[in-house]
Amino acid sequence: MTKIVIGVFDSLMKMKKVLNELVNNGFNHLGPIVSFGPLAEALTNPSIHASAGGIIGALTELGVKQGEAECCAKAVKHGNKLLAVHVDEGMLKQAVEIMRKNDAAVINNNG
Repeated sequence: MTKIVIGVFDSLMKMKKVLNELVNNGFNHLGPIVSFGPLAEALTNPSIHASAGGIIGALTELGVKQGEAECCAKAVKHGNKLLAVHVDEGMLKQAVEIMRKNDAAVINNNG
């Protein structure tokens, strides 16, 4: 079963470092959360970006639980970056560890 792990970063540099480390550790199907369909529009459209509701709705459409989506929206409103990784259940722990050791606040979606 595929899981979503979301890392919240205070800098783009940290997010890119984690992205590179994940790829180097065999995570082949991952990407910045802004690359996903409805969320990309929510984060790049200034009128929607100002609204936490747009981000929350886009995240919940991806399967993120409401409370986790609200945490992500707050983080984005405060200037943080999000990185979502879709992983098989067996790689979930490793993805979380890579994010945490690089100072990410990790939001797990076990739904």
